[in-house]
Amino acid sequence: MKTNSIFIAISCFVFLHPGITKAQSSWNSWTKYPNNPVYFHNTLGAWDVASDPAVIKDSSGYIMVVSGDGGINAGSTEGNALIQATSVDGIAWNTLANGLNGVVATGYPGDWDESMEMPEIIKLTNQYSLFYCGYDPAVRDSSGGLVWGDLGLAESTDGINYIKAGAPVMTRTPN
Repeated sequence: MKTNSIFIAISCFVFLHPGITKAQSSWNSWTKYPNNPVYFHNTLGAWDVASDPAVIKDSSGYIMVVSGDGGINAGSTEGNALIQATSVDGIAWNTLANGLNGVVATGYPGDWDESMEMPEIIKLTNQYSLFYCGYDPAVRDSSGGLVWGDLGLAESTDGINYIKAGAPVMTRTPN
């Protein structure tokens, strides 16, 4: 029993002591890219907000979806849209022509997905699935900025043209 305790104590010391461990983590020294930002979203000649980036590596390069100003596809002027850009190197990005005002049509004013944020894109075989948080900006504004969103889904076979599921794929729970 005493031998086991000594072994455990030595193992913990070797594992936890930074001077003894052979491999030092390289994750603790990130360097900011000197030419930031790497992406601007430009609508009608004005620099708009672009946030919540989701990036995947695809066979032809990278696909990025951000939430940003836009959303005029279905008539919303209050919400955010999901904007798509592509890159061959992950640094120089080009907004897709169909993504300038939203690669997925936002809902109409008052709809559960009048505003879309927090995209996440995945690709399985030849199917792209774009998940997002959808909400009504009027609910956000009347609640003091709290957002109760539902989870939406849009799918694509080419990674460019998405078809939105009509209803949320997951709805929020009360409280």
